[in-house]
Amino acid sequence: MVEHYITLGGQRYRAEVNWNTFERFAALKDIQISEVLKFRLDEGDNLKVMLTASIMEGERIEGREFKLTPMQVGEVLNAEAIGEFYKIFMAQYASGDKEEQEEEAQPAKKKGILRKRS
Repeated sequence: MVEHYITLGGQRYRAEVNWNTFERFAALKDIQISEVLKFRLDEGDNLKVMLTASIMEGERIEGREFKLTPMQVGEVLNAEAIGEFYKIFMAQYASGDKEEQEEEAQPAKKKGILRKRS
């Protein structure tokens, strides 16, 4: 398993996105775990809450405790850290069949006016 780290306020923290992270996110947001599956990182304070939850989980794995609240994380959050977190989140959370994703990523074949219609 690849370990991912993010720097906030000059400190380097481990960040992990797993089921514990989603449970902690739900607890921090005071929502049901079923609602977590519908969330978007770019809405409201979801980014800083998910970042906080993922650092809490990463640091827990390392045997350390992360004590900052989402509000405190927001105080030291900058564009570079947001970019780092998006990469970590996508690397750890991206799901589905890799071949299926690659197939979907291929550009559609254009039908020219000289091509036969099928």
